[in-house]
Amino acid sequence: MATVEASVPSAEPQEEGESTEDKVEVVFAIENSSEDVKDLFSLSDSVQKLKEYLSQKFGNSSDTFILSLDGETLSNNATVDQFGVVGGSSIELQVKILTPLALPVSKEEEEEEKLKKEKEREEEELGYDERIFTVQVRLAQEMKELLVKMEKARIKKPFLGGYRDKQTGQEYHHASAQTLPRRKPDTGIAMFERDTQTVFTRNCYQQVMVDAATQMNQTGCYITSVTDKIKIPGPYETADEYHGKILKKIIILQSHWRRWLATKYVNAVREEKLMRELWEREEALRKQREREARRKAEFERRMNPRTKKDFDLLYHALENWPQDGVVREPHTVLQVIDDVIHRQQKIGGGPVVVHCSDTVSRSGVYCSVSIGLEQCKAEGVVDVFQVTKAVRRSKPGAVTTLEQYTSIYDVIDTYLQMNETYGNFQF
Repeated sequence: MATVEASVPSAEPQEEGESTEDKVEVVFAIENSSEDVKDLFSLSDSVQKLKEYLSQKFGNSSDTFILSLDGETLSNNATVDQFGVVGGSSIELQVKILTPLALPVSKEEEEEEKLKKEKEREEEELGYDERIFTVQVRLAQEMKELLVKMEKARIKKPFLGGYRDKQTGQEYHHASAQTLPRRKPDTGIAMFERDTQTVFTRNCYQQVMVDAATQMNQTGCYITSVTDKIKIPGPYETADEYHGKILKKIIILQSHWRRWLATKYVNAVREEKLMRELWEREEALRKQREREARRKAEFERRMNPRTKKDFDLLYHALENWPQDGVVREPHTVLQVIDDVIHRQQKIGGGPVVVHCSDTVSRSGVYCSVSIGLEQCKAEGVVDVFQVTKAVRRSKPGAVTTLEQYTSIYDVIDTYLQMNETYGNFQF
């Protein structure tokens, strides 16, 4: 039997000068419990103090404890020295409780109780289901696997004993018959009578706690009628009228509810629209700032080259447009035209003067491309032949070769492919 040392002080603390020889170790054997409680008490302590000690330890009233010695119940006025003990010895008292105590539960007991409940729940869920599992058995120094069919019934099988392996500690129980008990044959005789299941009722009268009476006018007794009231019944309301009134109120509630939902939806859509417009404005400003920064950086690279990449850019830009006027790199021409347009917009419009060392070949190609792009943006139509024809009329000797004409066509085609607006454009 396990023993629990007391963690609370004794009912009567030890005074100065009092030795442990005047103390007695009292062991409390609690009924229906595997744990005992023990502590030191003085010989002059009464049974009532012992009960108060138990009450302080377990949180129950002292009246719920019954102490006994060798089967004889002890009175509250009895003292420890009357139990036939001397100082320095010990004595065991049986404790019977009238209400359950909140005894401390160990972790092992909690785990066992939890596993037990889970096992019972699984057995409940299984019902009469059958299980087939594999068992390894050693036969003739050889391990073999056997299929075992288990019928899970709701009856509780008796424990028939078993044994435990000393090496592994595994427990083996003797098997019992898993068949259900045989049902008794039906004899056809009714074992239950209807009269035993019939309830008979009886009315009885009682005298109420408060009497009620009515007083009336009579000889020798006058009752004034000044405070009396005459009640006149109002118009009769039928069930249809009542339900119609309820329906009208319901319609009013539903109309207000739907209006609230519509208002909430419209406010949400308005807020979303405002957020979308704000985002679009911010995106437009961001793209404009990025375009300006990119154009400024490109202009700075061309005007004040510093790195090897800047000089390579100028070198390729000059080499890609040779004296014959044929455009080898359409993106370079488009970049130059884009820079000219933005500079023209900054100064508020006006004519553009093209200065070129070659006044016929390259300037004619540049003017043809620029006029063709403006015609595409304004009218949505590109006629390369008419554009080059007009340029040659005003500038004789411009665009005289097939390669120059083809390069103009390639530059305009590249521009249309770069812009999604002209994705479905056809020449």
